[in-house]
Amino acid sequence: MKKAVNSFFYILAMIFMLFGCSSPEAENPSFPTLSRDAVTNFDAFWYGVSDNYMFFPYHTLNWDDVYTQYRPKITASMSETDLRNVILEIMNKLIDGHKALVIEDESYGVFTEEYINKHPLVLTDSIVTANYIDTSIIIRYAFQENSSFFQEGYLSRMKNNKSIAYFRYYTFRNAFEFAEQNDNLKENLNILQRSSSYNGLILDLRQNGGGDAIAFKNLVAKFVQGSYNWGFSKFRLSRDRYDATPFISEVIDADVKDNVYFTKPLVILTDRYSFSAAEVTALALRNLPNVVIIGDTTGGAQGPISPNKDYTGNFKMPNGWVVQLAQKATFDKNKNIFEGQGLPPDIYVKPSPTAAAEGRDNVLDRAVEYISK
Repeated sequence: MKKAVNSFFYILAMIFMLFGCSSPEAENPSFPTLSRDAVTNFDAFWYGVSDNYMFFPYHTLNWDDVYTQYRPKITASMSETDLRNVILEIMNKLIDGHKALVIEDESYGVFTEEYINKHPLVLTDSIVTANYIDTSIIIRYAFQENSSFFQEGYLSRMKNNKSIAYFRYYTFRNAFEFAEQNDNLKENLNILQRSSSYNGLILDLRQNGGGDAIAFKNLVAKFVQGSYNWGFSKFRLSRDRYDATPFISEVIDADVKDNVYFTKPLVILTDRYSFSAAEVTALALRNLPNVVIIGDTTGGAQGPISPNKDYTGNFKMPNGWVVQLAQKATFDKNKNIFEGQGLPPDIYVKPSPTAAAEGRDNVLDRAVEYISK
């Protein structure tokens, strides 16, 4: 989730332009602008994480021990492939759900083989379209990329439970920055709230990898009242790994139609592939009394990222590799953090490959049952 933040908290880049570095105890390490030397790049990586990583206070990783363990394995003759593998092994120890090593056009991140094997992906979109929703009523919301439009989400209702609306949201992009689409969603939520024909809404965020912070705010703003404080954030302030800002309130202002707020049951569906803006949406809306989260735990990547080097976050190694880290830590309204572990649902329902093979979506079935009871 990309996030533009106040320049008051701006932190300058921590990698300098002089050659040399061999010990994690150095006061002000510095590195050449360009170098393919494995030792130089390993040290630049270690210091870069030390200076930028947000989450040292929130888990037990001893970063100095990491240096002690891995630095002796690095030699000047080490291949780039071997160096990459060592760095990825170390990065796997970080709880940052947005962590990634970017080498040219290739990004190595959280979707490791281990993660995929541990959390098998159960695809249900075609099942939902074929067996669950009323295809005679589909309102599509699209985002624009260059001159083309792509579906960001759609609003429909259940085929066999027409009193339940269904909102599938694939990705957080810019659909609701278009006034026509934004007003359309507000109007339809207004209808759902006012109409006695509808008992609730399912917001499906499964396999939603996130997107823009603006899109996250645009969506959440449709369900809240007034100025809504949904949680908190923190930024790092210095080379001290534990030096951070105080808790900063995260606030979203309501964007509703005719002051009509959606207060009927709202069920949010999540899974292990709900990341970033998707899981922060669940984190923000779960404070509301009409909201329940059903499904699996989210992916665990609530700290936003940016393609630019602002605050903590991205840094470039001397060989041109880019290490991507979250810019800030995100907390819920009670100042709990879920980075690296994910947000647990209120009602746990693991997606079933067996049900999917039979044309059923067992998570969606549970959501319908919840609203219908």
